[in-house]
Amino acid sequence: MGIDLHQLEPMTCQSQASMATPSPGTSTGLDCNFETSCSYTQDKTDKFDWTKNTGTTSSYGTGPSADHTYGTYRGHYMFIETSAPRVMGDNARLVSGPYTPGGANQCLEFYYHMYGSSTGIFRVYFRSNNNLGNAVFTKQGNQGNRWIRGQVSIPANTPTFNAVFEAVRGRSYNGDIALDDISVKAGTCGQAPGDCDFEIDKCSWSNMKTDDFDWVVGSGTTTSSSTGPSSDHTFGNSQGKQFK
Repeated sequence: MGIDLHQLEPMTCQSQASMATPSPGTSTGLDCNFETSCSYTQDKTDKFDWTKNTGTTSSYGTGPSADHTYGTYRGHYMFIETSAPRVMGDNARLVSGPYTPGGANQCLEFYYHMYGSSTGIFRVYFRSNNNLGNAVFTKQGNQGNRWIRGQVSIPANTPTFNAVFEAVRGRSYNGDIALDDISVKAGTCGQAPGDCDFEIDKCSWSNMKTDDFDWVVGSGTTTSSSTGPSSDHTFGNSQGKQFK
């Protein structure tokens, strides 16, 4: 059995339709998977700093157990450590280098992890001329032990800005917030519920822990004769990805 649909419900997942090719120049300023040095810096006007990490965080019941890029304990990501001396409302901001979008619509994409009973707030801003402005993306509270894709539209001819990723500490230490795999994609963001073609990754879809076995991402034919698809639906060839 295989599945390769662009509209799956009821879970929420982001579209892959506009993710084929980044616009010229998007490899600087915003893109970062935290495996190498990036242009991101710690804000000087917040309360504390984001921390680069691998594997689990130091507190039980919160934070990721692996990064998003590789899905292993060796991959790197950024997170906020919410243990003492941090208190409720303390914020940490990570700031990109300046970015000038140009004359085409683009999409800022990133993965965030908000797991823990006291998880606070995660926000994204487009700071222009040192004016933080209103948040362009906001999530609050426990979102489950998973990496989730976030997307923010960058309209054509948007003035030069710095992307600011802000995490705010919740009621207690049980609220680490993490960030990974920031990138800019060409075209508009896809926000339809359930959209995913599995060509890049599994979006926000994940296997349940209470069933008997897992769906896997593959391409081409299955290992058994006379069953399963010989190609995916998206491209109709043996290179396209599908869940089966």
